[in-house]
Amino acid sequence: MLFTHLTQAMTALVDVLAQNQRRLVEAQFDVCRQWVEACRPAQLNASATPLANAAEDTRLDGPMQATQSLLIAQVQAGNDLMMLSERLVSSMNRDLVKQLDKSPLTGPSRDALESAVAVGGCAYESMSKATRQVNQFACTNMSAASMRAVKHARKHLSGTRHH
Repeated sequence: MLFTHLTQAMTALVDVLAQNQRRLVEAQFDVCRQWVEACRPAQLNASATPLANAAEDTRLDGPMQATQSLLIAQVQAGNDLMMLSERLVSSMNRDLVKQLDKSPLTGPSRDALESAVAVGGCAYESMSKATRQVNQFACTNMSAASMRAVKHARKHLSGTRHH
């Protein structure tokens, strides 16, 4: 039974890692592509300086959004691994309860073990879910904060030019 769990765990782990590797490589490629595009010289008229139209310059939007997507992909990779561990622990707990059913233990000792397995599984699952939610919430807020900072900087730059 332990060998079966180990085999299933390794197979599931390889699948999750392969999926997340593809997601991360695509996000990293997009970040690089966006930054290369943003760093290309803008078509400026002869009298304009590079920062003359900073408030209207949207070249940073693409790289910022791509960087935000990369951050989210990284957090999602961690969350996927946490969900995998939840499934594996849940499966092992079910098998442990099945073994207890077959064991010669009876009465209060068996009931105490079953309760301990059930409580431990619920506690682990609850903490894992809470951690994943906190990760996702923090990641979303942090990545959105950078986008808001660029937006406010544009407003500030456009406001100071008209004074």
